[in-house]
Amino acid sequence: MPKPRQPELSETASMLLAVFDSLPPEEQSAVLTDLLRRVGEFCIWLPAYDLMLAGDWESQEYAPPEYVDFPGVPMIHRSKYTRLATDVRQFPAFDELPPMLAPDAARTVQWDAPLNVLGALPARPTLKRDTVLAVSDSDAVSASISLQETLDRFMGAAGISVEPADGGQPVEFHLDGPHYPAWTPLRQHDGFTSLQLADRLAVRLAR
Repeated sequence: MPKPRQPELSETASMLLAVFDSLPPEEQSAVLTDLLRRVGEFCIWLPAYDLMLAGDWESQEYAPPEYVDFPGVPMIHRSKYTRLATDVRQFPAFDELPPMLAPDAARTVQWDAPLNVLGALPARPTLKRDTVLAVSDSDAVSASISLQETLDRFMGAAGISVEPADGGQPVEFHLDGPHYPAWTPLRQHDGFTSLQLADRLAVRLAR
């Protein structure tokens, strides 16, 4: 059975592109120079995590704006991005995008987590363990420890980029909150654990 393909453009990225032309020039510039990262065959739109850490004012000023206040990591496949960069000259070439670094990956999992279960940006991602009701095919306590250790490892790997991690067993957390959301932040591989940024896109520290 063929492996399902990741869509070329996530719904979140589609909504971002829909408003891009209406943004003032300074915001367009910020999107293009500060917020785009490359991982594998995808371009990822990120909040300005580093700028948010500068202080209380910066944590609000550089927080994700309202037009990206919906679930899902904004992603564009290389093929779609290349066509976009051809049509919109402001966009840099795909290979010129800076790679996603490990702390960015951890904070992206935090940003997309339901119920703020990893805390709110820009605080260091810390799992609220009392929110975890159960974990598929695993003990909730050990899976929670594994998730926190993986997040800490990525956060401590400043300057190290990430790469796609194929395969692996998804680890699904069931959370205590409205509608009891299910959430899959981890994949378990033979000998290591990866962070899952989006459906079928997990990342590990670059080797």
